[in-house]
Order: sequence, then structure tokens, then C-alpha cells
Amino acid sequence: MLRESERFPCIDGLRALAAISVVLCHTAGATSIASTPEGSYLVELRSGVQVFFVISGFVLYRPFARAHLTGEIGPALVPYLRRRFLRIYPAYWMVLTICVYVLHVLYLDGLRAVVTNYALVQTYVRQDSIYDGLAPAWTLVVEMSFYLALPVIAYAIGRSGRTRPLNAEFAGLALLFCISMLCTAWTAFGTSPQFVQILPMNFSPFALGMLLAVLSVHFRDRSLPSWLAAMSSRPWASWFVAIAAWSALTWAVHYPAVLPLFGRIPGWKILAYTLLLDIIGLFMVFPAVFGDQQWGAIRQGLRLRPIVYLGAISYGIYLWHDPLISELSKWVNPRTIVAGDPIANWLAFTCLVLATTVVVATLSWYAVERPLIAVSRGSVFPHFHRRRNGVFVVNPSVAPSPTHHLSSPTVRPDPHPTVLAPTPED
Repeated sequence: MLRESERFPCIDGLRALAAISVVLCHTAGATSIASTPEGSYLVELRSGVQVFFVISGFVLYRPFARAHLTGEIGPALVPYLRRRFLRIYPAYWMVLTICVYVLHVLYLDGLRAVVTNYALVQTYVRQDSIYDGLAPAWTLVVEMSFYLALPVIAYAIGRSGRTRPLNAEFAGLALLFCISMLCTAWTAFGTSPQFVQILPMNFSPFALGMLLAVLSVHFRDRSLPSWLAAMSSRPWASWFVAIAAWSALTWAVHYPAVLPLFGRIPGWKILAYTLLLDIIGLFMVFPAVFGDQQWGAIRQGLRLRPIVYLGAISYGIYLWHDPLISELSKWVNPRTIVAGDPIANWLAFTCLVLATTVVVATLSWYAVERPLIAVSRGSVFPHFHRRRNGVFVVNPSVAPSPTHHLSSPTVRPDPHPTVLAPTPED
């Protein structure tokens, strides 16, 4: 049984793992470990992107699913779009501007590249635009496309499910998943238009996250079915499935002679690869949605303060790590830090990149992201609200307790505090 007040405290921990996995993937590509067996696993940590997509589908669709299934009023369109805009664009613009015009580690070829990269539509215009601007930004184009499409999708599902809302939810999400698989097959076995390869091909992880949102709302005051209860009480089993899929994916891609999972048809390889990525995303996120969030080593680990903090600044980590790899490579050769030992060499360079990235992402969080989250919630001063007579008074829902130190990063008391206690949507 789930409670409506549940805050899903493990979500930030998952964001931290997803961001760090992408960093590890890119540092492996920058060092000599990529050609080793260990490097094959590290390269496939790119699957952290899929975890981000599943999380987005879950946390952003859940208010819509709650409105459909309970009859509550759904999210207002303008505040929703304002929150999404302020969460994504300003921090991205800062990184792009500094890296292109100050550090000169990124390059924008002409006015068209400048406009499309700042608007986050570059992959709609040029297939090779990933080589202009911030390379990981292709995922931000997918995310922004999903943000814009989500209210339309939610409206369509809501309109079709007035009499049987739960059935409409399942049917709508199944349709999204099938569209994603069909678009993936179209791209794999033929030549699909460029726009198909952005959001339509990537609908599947979002749809799986939306499915988790629907199930979490439906069972918030109901007993879980036995199969769901069994899975939620064994988070290690869920992660075992995800790790097995990651291992199978690695072997199938890098050692096809040993594990010919994808067969000899290139198109089937793309389709099977996508399905394995979706399995990884779904089963990594599942324990953070269902089950007692205070039980089990996995959930307790995801709720540790350092992990939660990294989750809060994960967007900054994701934005900054790739250009910082380029900048740090100017000062140290990532392939020769520890000569003759690819693993030690990768570890040394990864520690350097992670330490630098966390520092820079922290500055980004406090200087840009955190203030804009407060603005997106409707207040620049999260500890206060304004009365009609214009007098500011302490808001008890976010006021610090008497024992709360000014240096603490949380803004409201919680037995398991998160940095700024961000909502999942942040």
C-alpha cells in the first residue's frame, strides 16, 4: 500500500547514480581503459541516460495520473512549463556560454549552430549536430521534447478515460511504447526522418516511468498484488535484473562471438539494444517507487546524505563533466597519468574529473539552479510568504527548526532531509 504523502526519497539517489554512471562512461572513453574488458562494461554505463528518462516519466506524469484516477485537478499548464523552462535552460545556457566563449572547449559553427544549440533543437536540424556544442545535450533535446508533449499526451489519455480511467492509462502507455518500438524498427531497418529519432524513438523509457506513476497512484490506498509486493520487498532482485541486462548488453555488443544475442541482422541489434536499455531503466527505478523506502541496504544507500546531495546537483554534474574532461585533458594526458596500467590510469583521471565536476556543479547549484527552483515555485524567498498587507512572515512549512544550522543545505525539517528538499519534479 502506498500513501499519497510519500515523497519517494530514493529518487535523488538514483539521479546521482545515473549522473555518475555517465561520467564513468565518458572518462573511460577518454582513457586507454576503453579497449580493455573492464572498459567494455564502463562504456555501457551510458545506460544511466535511460534511468534519467524513466525518472522523468515517473515524476512528471504522476500528477497527471493522480488527476485522471482520482478526479483531482491536474497540473496547470503555464506553471508546469515555467518550472520546466527554468530548470533546464538557464543552467544549460551558462555552461554552453562559458565553455564556448571562455574556456573554448566547445565550438559552435556559425549563427545557425548558435541559435539551434541555445534553443535546444540542434538534433532536429542536423543529424551530426552532436559534434557541435555540448555533446550530452542531445538528451536535453529529448527531455524538452517530452516536456512539451506530456501535457498533450496526458490530455488525450484523460479524455479517452472518463469512464474507465485505469484502462485508458494502460492503453495509452502501451500505445506510446509500441510507437517507440515501431520508430526504432523503422530507423533500424530503414531510413526514418530525423524527428523520429529524437522523441518518438525514445518514448519507451518515458512510457515505463509513466507506468510506474500510474501503478503508484492506483495502489496508494490499496494492497499491492502479490507479485508486485514480492518485487517491492526485494529491491536487490530488481537491481539484479537491471545488472544482468547491463552485463548481457555489454557482452552482446563487445563480444558478439561469445554471446550472439543480437544475431547477425544490424536492425535487430538496434531493437534488442533498446529493449535491454529499457529493462535497465525500469528495474533500477522500481525499488524507489514501491516498497518501504526505509528498508533494505539499497534504499538506505540511496538515502545517504552524500548520495542525496549528488542527486540534487546531478544536473550540474551532467552538464559540466564532458567539457571539464576536455579542459582537464589540456593539463594532464588522460592516457598516461599512470603509465602501463589502464585501470589505475582511468581511476586517477576519473577521480580528478569527479572532484572538479562536483565543485563546479555545486557552484552552479547555489548560484543558478537553487534560486531558480525557488522562483519556479513562485517565491524567491522560500522561507517566507507575503500576506495581503505586504508583511513577510515565516512560512512554517519551510522554516528551519530552532536547532537547524544556517550552514545546513535543507530548507524544511525532515527525518531524511534532501538538499533543499527538492520535489521530484525539480
